[in-house]
Amino acid sequence: MGYTAWHCHVAGSPDGKITRPDGSVDDWLATDDPAEDLGFDAFLTGVDAILM
Repeated sequence: MGYTAWHCHVAGSPDGKITRPDGSVDDWLATDDPAEDLGFDAFLTGVDAILM
């Protein structure tokens, strides 16, 4: 029998906005993660639906 897993990512700020006035988010959202396989592709194969 399978199981159901929920993953939720939420962003917000004290002023209710998550972008700069010009619409950018690069200064806080961009990361310099190493290019390695963390199993994300394998995870996505088990995802049936994405709700946005």
